[in-house]
Amino acid sequence: MVKIILYLIIGLFLSIESEGQITFASKYLENLFEILPSDCRYYPNDSLSRNTYALRTNRIINSHYVNLNYYLNGNRIEDIGIAIIDSTIRPLFESEDISRFIERKTLELLLIHDDNSLIQKLHENNLEILLNNNSVNSKKMLQKVYSIMNSKCDFKLKRDSLRYKISWNNVSDESVKFSFPATNTLVRGMDKKELDEEIIEQLENIHSDIEQVRKEKPLTNNILISDLIQNDSIYYLKNDSFVIKEINNSLYLKMQEGVLHYVFEPRYFEESICNLIQFPMLNDDLRANINHNIYGNEQVNYTMNFCDLMEYFKKYCTLYTGIEKKTENGLKTIVIILNNKLNVIHMMVIDVDKNTLFDRNKTITIGLRTNIPTNNIDNLFGEYIPQKTQYKVLIK
Repeated sequence: MVKIILYLIIGLFLSIESEGQITFASKYLENLFEILPSDCRYYPNDSLSRNTYALRTNRIINSHYVNLNYYLNGNRIEDIGIAIIDSTIRPLFESEDISRFIERKTLELLLIHDDNSLIQKLHENNLEILLNNNSVNSKKMLQKVYSIMNSKCDFKLKRDSLRYKISWNNVSDESVKFSFPATNTLVRGMDKKELDEEIIEQLENIHSDIEQVRKEKPLTNNILISDLIQNDSIYYLKNDSFVIKEINNSLYLKMQEGVLHYVFEPRYFEESICNLIQFPMLNDDLRANINHNIYGNEQVNYTMNFCDLMEYFKKYCTLYTGIEKKTENGLKTIVIILNNKLNVIHMMVIDVDKNTLFDRNKTITIGLRTNIPTNNIDNLFGEYIPQKTQYKVLIK
């Protein structure tokens, strides 16, 4: 009997110790965890090496069992949501961030017991949820929304520049429409400081699949001469621009022995910089000394491989390059990194000189700002005056 009691005490102690070790990807997520019924809280254990955990419960919707999805990274909880989106629909979402947001936000709303508080939360988040074209204004309606979303439905997702609009229609001709702003902080459930710190953490733990990119060389066999514009001895492939035509992602090529190659040589310094931003493996040994300006005007400094840095952003963003001005030994270059799905940009200011760009194992200096809402773009650029040829793009 004494041994049994002792084991129970030890087990309780270990459980409390384990609970105390967990961390959360954001303060918002920690608050969501705390308002869950106690038996709906999952405490991850590093030794189990789980990436996900499904907890079945009937405490969220009375007398109705649902699964809560926990997304894990060791002892850290990365996300929590109520299981709605099955494997057949999930690939239709533009990114996992959107599907997780739907499940996380639906869970949060279902945990609100007071109808007035529910209406207030919908208003605060600028959410619009329609049940059979009627605005949701009660928990009873929200529970019906969940049951439709969780059934076999026709599913549609649309996005304009400002909002996502998602609809579900079931065989009984019942419908749900879910509309929300395409903003980074809302969809990710993190504030700007947390988003900035997440980028730093991820850059410090670059995955091997990105490192593999360094060994690859950019191919030109899918480019047709008819798509190119010739300028003296080189060609350029005109692509998209960002806000002004001087910031773009055009590419520059040269014909050698009947084969197109991306220009990367001192003779074409400016064109080489533009190509390097899109294909950083052109100099896979280049290092980047990064001065990262994060929320609160804090400066974080770190050094990493330039190719890894650019490939990290290329995985989910579009990159645009502009030359701000000539410097004594080179060029001051601007890189705009656009995440169009969440209306956010990151911005690099790179000082590049000819003695560094083409050599192996050299280091360039990069100023980095991250998670800037696209509605703040006008605050970034000064007036562009063509007569001032020193400046091609003026950054405030």
